[in-house]
Amino acid sequence: MSKYEEITRARHILELPETTTMKQIKANYRRLLSRWHPDHCTGQNEKAHEMARKINEAYQVLLDY
Repeated sequence: MSKYEEITRARHILELPETTTMKQIKANYRRLLSRWHPDHCTGQNEKAHEMARKINEAYQVLLDY
């Protein structure tokens, strides 16, 4: 996967527009992680762990960029 594809995928996971600010990245990261945090998602434990992992990885990709 190219760096562009990786960034685009991360942007989609964090529900961000093509042009965004660091403030938006952090806000969406916090909002999504709060929604999908395994401690808050009862009954969907496996999916919550997977989504939290994807959200964290996407956030890290965008921070590195």
